[in-house]
Amino acid sequence: MSGFGSAGHDPEAVASLLSHLEGIAERYHRIAVRVDEQVAATVFTDDPIGRDARKIAHEYRDSQIAELNDLQEGLQGLMDFAEDSAKIQREADQESAEAFGDRRGEG
Repeated sequence: MSGFGSAGHDPEAVASLLSHLEGIAERYHRIAVRVDEQVAATVFTDDPIGRDARKIAHEYRDSQIAELNDLQEGLQGLMDFAEDSAKIQREADQESAEAFGDRRGEG
């Protein structure tokens, strides 16, 4: 995470990181949609094997959706962290500039 923390000092690095994370989320979403489409398109028989296959397919789809939701929550947390980090850095830069400005004016 130290690399990410240092990205908070550079708006371009933060934007690049967020873009990368959004790309990952989009890929996971496409996978979940594909899995859901495959489950929907699969013809299941009504025999015990068909019912088991349907159950397994739906469980797999649900697990993919759960992973996507976890990824989205994590992504939101990282975006919030990046925004907070950038805000803190801007405030620190402003305070530093003000402190040096005050010292120069006094000297």
